Amino acid sequence: MERERKIYDTLDSAVTAKKNCYNGNILNTKWGSKWDDLINYLQRNHLPHGSGFDCGCKVVDEECVSGLKLVIGFSYHHMDDNGYYDGWSDHKAIVIPYFDGIGVTIKGALPRKYRASKEYFSDALHYALTNTITQSKIDEILNVERGTHD
Repeated sequence: MERERKIYDTLDSAVTAKKNCYNGNILNTKWGSKWDDLINYLQRNHLPHGSGFDCGCKVVDEECVSGLKLVIGFSYHHMDDNGYYDGWSDHKAIVIPYFDGIGVTIKGALPRKYRASKEYFSDALHYALTNTITQSKIDEILNVERGTHD
């Protein structure tokens, strides 16, 4: 059976690795670009988009802390009771890993009539981040080949 990794864990690893490519005296733009490709792929294909998350979700690299906190920014396009668009709100999701999964906290102001939306945001992000991606797909995006062991 092929190894799978949780999306939040893969994002955390990619953000950390990308930061390390540009850290200190070491500058590795080739691998920095590869990690960026993986982050962008995960944002486009695994994080919420559409259904109000009309601009998608973006990892806020500079606010992430390796192994401790993943920060995801997004804007949400609200609809009123009649089905008409009724404005935007901007948010950040703070994702904290626990031994048995993750916690997702939503930051950002909401109009009073949309306060219940934070639970929806948290649920949608939790679902997306706890899904998995195969190691072979990660390797394909990073353009690496792994040796086989007999």
